[in-house]
Amino acid sequence: MPKLLSIQLYNNREKRFFLKTWNFFKRLDSFTRLMLITFILFILTTPFIVGNLQVFNPKAQTAATITLDSSTTFQTITGWVAGEQAAHDEHWFPDWPLYKNTLLDQAVNDLGINSMILSFPSGKENTRDFDAEFKAGTITNAENRCFRYSTVNDNADPNSINMAGFQFDEQDITIEQLILPMKQRVEANGEKFHLNLLYIAFDKQITGSGCPGGLQYHHTDAQEYAEFILAASL
Repeated sequence: MPKLLSIQLYNNREKRFFLKTWNFFKRLDSFTRLMLITFILFILTTPFIVGNLQVFNPKAQTAATITLDSSTTFQTITGWVAGEQAAHDEHWFPDWPLYKNTLLDQAVNDLGINSMILSFPSGKENTRDFDAEFKAGTITNAENRCFRYSTVNDNADPNSINMAGFQFDEQDITIEQLILPMKQRVEANGEKFHLNLLYIAFDKQITGSGCPGGLQYHHTDAQEYAEFILAASL
């Protein structure tokens, strides 16, 4: 009898605990209930998750073995390319002649660079030379940022290039001061020199804060874009 009584009292305690817990749970708002259920599920499932993670423990796996097959060849790297920003414009860097030869020698012979990138901003097709105006101080850097990628069509015929409608003086400086000297050094080593033309058109910049209205960009026309690339290559 005492044993049965003990069991009955235990069951009564369990029942009272359950009822108190349930009443407490019912008084909670829906968000708090959800958070409480989530927390309980997290506590209950953590041992299972941790136990399964141990199965995927990298330390428990065997070490991988990599075998190189020198008889199989895929892509071959034949050289390295560099951009044309080398502080080579004497207007901005008057000391360029002092370090030019050392810099280019090291670029070709030490770094192994045998290719160059020559960039062409879309605004080079224009009736105005904004780089020249910026150098002369007639426009500010902020204004130059607005104009740099705006375009003015050289003419209405994409099959007829009017070179007066393109302003490539900055590219000419780069070719004379950087590209050709690099080419000479690469070829002197018996290698082939590669030149990549890079078209740049951050056309959203022409409508930026402080930019004047009416600036255009017409290189969305495939034929006009092709004309620009051809003009840059001549």
